[in-house]
Amino acid sequence: MKVYYRRSPIIWPASTCCTVEASQGHTKGPGSWNPAVRRWARPNLINAPGATTIDPATGNATYSGAPAPSYFSTLEAMTTDMSTGMTNVANFADDDGTSGITGIIPVGQAFLTAVQAGLATRNMYATDALTDALIDLWFNDGTHAAWPAPT
Repeated sequence: MKVYYRRSPIIWPASTCCTVEASQGHTKGPGSWNPAVRRWARPNLINAPGATTIDPATGNATYSGAPAPSYFSTLEAMTTDMSTGMTNVANFADDDGTSGITGIIPVGQAFLTAVQAGLATRNMYATDALTDALIDLWFNDGTHAAWPAPT
């Protein structure tokens, strides 16, 4: 069995479409690198099986009731929308005279590439999602990136 936990939302905020997470602790002057992170598609906005309840003690999600609304038809559609949005953000970020965003780290595209290459589970809600021998990219809330718990 795989066990996952998530980072605090304060450290790794969830995104709904485009979240700009600029580098911190670096000089923002001319010539500095100020990247933004292009987030990953969220299964809970594509095909969530029901209303989500988060256990405050463990952070684990459970689902109940009718399927939740879908806002995107596929991981590809959401990734494309987020990519377009982040490109627009980057294009306008320097309009106030600052150095703006000097690069985009394509984390969302890396997630999608892993799914399309057959390395990661596409549907985290599938009955075999935890036993399909593929990488599980999302925490069970369908929002946050998963990472193995320390042993």
